[in-house]
Amino acid sequence: LPTAHVAVSMQAADVMRRMLPRANIAVIPNGVDLDRFRPRSQALARSRFGLDLDRTIVGTAGRLVPVKGHDILIAAAAHLPDGIEVVIAGDGPERARLEAMARALRIADRVRFLGHVDGIETLLPAFDVFCLPSRNEGMPRSLLEAQACGLPVIATDVGAVREVVCNETGVVVPANDAVALANAIRMVAARPASCSPRDFAVRNFSWKDTVQSYKRAAEACHAA
Repeated sequence: LPTAHVAVSMQAADVMRRMLPRANIAVIPNGVDLDRFRPRSQALARSRFGLDLDRTIVGTAGRLVPVKGHDILIAAAAHLPDGIEVVIAGDGPERARLEAMARALRIADRVRFLGHVDGIETLLPAFDVFCLPSRNEGMPRSLLEAQACGLPVIATDVGAVREVVCNETGVVVPANDAVALANAIRMVAARPASCSPRDFAVRNFSWKDTVQSYKRAAEACHAA
């Protein structure tokens, strides 16, 4: 049978074309379950996780390992006003070092570690902004999930991040730049919403559309 070559992003497709110059490569982005990841009550979400109702919360989620860049987010928090809190969901070998870093910067009261969270869709609505400070990524599903929940996102310019960030509500910054990250957080947290990032997720990253695209690719392959 003929072989179908599929990439989840334009960035991944470019890599594949260099490896398989004669292949016809289709781009089918990852999708998100829009029924599971949707806007919910911020107050209820914060109450569930014991988060401050009055602060602006910049949240992130991921394993606490160096490539995820949580140290850059904590460094950025030191440049932010007291009214902005960073909430980190996830666990991993870097946790003790990151906690010590927050204490050393005297911002431990504004950096909250939640540990592993089951059902991340129940936490995301507690945030005002979602941040992905990674040093390397492919096509990060967390950005799709956050935007499906209606959150503006800030992410580093790695992998296929630019392809999945809504240009109207989100911001992409250089990796490993705490000052640029802090400036972006301050800007996004302060500006009024012009539209919902969920609309962008619905148009471009519906899981149902992803499944249909794979079905069409398979049918075309069998018909060839």
